[in-house]
Amino acid sequence: MYDVLTSHIAWLCNSDLKYMFLVGGFAESPILQREIRLAFGAKLKVLIPQDVALTVLKGLFTVHLVMY
Repeated sequence: MYDVLTSHIAWLCNSDLKYMFLVGGFAESPILQREIRLAFGAKLKVLIPQDVALTVLKGLFTVHLVMY
């Protein structure tokens, strides 16, 4: 799983990608955060908001309010 994830991110790094937002429950993992920063921190600014598990829900709620 990790190899698939890192190879996809590496492919994205060949574009104009400058920032990576880690959100959702899996983003709470200190191991994932460390590995992402080690692998891509030199190429991308890795951003991890507080309450990463709620970030997706807050975004969905905000979009829903705007649309309706």
